[in-house]
Amino acid sequence: MTAPDHVTLRVPVRSAGAVPLPRRLADLVILVRLPSCLAGGASVLLGVHLAGSEAGLPVRRACLGVLSMLFAVAAANAVNDILDISTDMLAKPNRPLPAGRLTARAAWTISAATALAAVILAAPLGGYAVPWVIVLLSVAFLYSYRAKSTMLLGNAVVALCSPVLFGALIADRVVAVTWIGAGISFMFMLTYETLKTIADLDTDAANGIRTFAATAGLRPAVLLLRGLVTLLTLAATAAAMSCPHPVVYLLALLVTFALPAWSAIVALGRLPRGKAIGSAVLLMRLAWFLGIVALWLLR
Repeated sequence: MTAPDHVTLRVPVRSAGAVPLPRRLADLVILVRLPSCLAGGASVLLGVHLAGSEAGLPVRRACLGVLSMLFAVAAANAVNDILDISTDMLAKPNRPLPAGRLTARAAWTISAATALAAVILAAPLGGYAVPWVIVLLSVAFLYSYRAKSTMLLGNAVVALCSPVLFGALIADRVVAVTWIGAGISFMFMLTYETLKTIADLDTDAANGIRTFAATAGLRPAVLLLRGLVTLLTLAATAAAMSCPHPVVYLLALLVTFALPAWSAIVALGRLPRGKAIGSAVLLMRLAWFLGIVALWLLR
């Protein structure tokens, strides 16, 4: 399926006007995927913390950076849902757009408004802040529009949108430990996106979306995921060498990342289907949020 075919939408005809306000607010949260927005903001704070400085970063500047990233992630997620309406009609028919509770025009408005808010909030930060946000938004759109069908390249594109370096840049101090944190964050996002392609394998294949899982098949995708989790675990463990409190860091890493991530691998089993995949995705999301706690201890 070509990109233009992918965005030719069979939008449900049900009117969004009769949807109650509480339901609309809930649908907004679902559209922008609020948990991932919050994780993006937390990752900016992680970057600020790892950058460190004797004087510290003014609270106002840190808040602007967090909010800018939060809105940027919201905009990217909304675009992804808009361009995935035809796919979601098969895989996720209860989401706001395929269910008809939210129109594509409204979703485009939300995406544009949050993208504009991200740029405006980044403006007072100076330096590379605005170009960084614009590039992030552009890369996110590129992924949703075309890069999703480029197998592992699409996964890497999403992973490169890690906000950790953005936090370091607004702190004006990119140091070695910042690169370590950003590298681990990149590897985790690559792993998580690979798991998501396994979860979406059937619908991606049916819609001609060439992810690694849809192209290579379930077994190779699961093997790749296991390899990525292994490499990520080794890299995160090796980071203890640069940590002032390595024992505390390793204990936190075990509890916050290793246990949920490897529990996800166990849940998948040899040929994962149905509930096993859902459980694995939830466990990896838990590792995503809690893993920030471990990375915080690198400094």
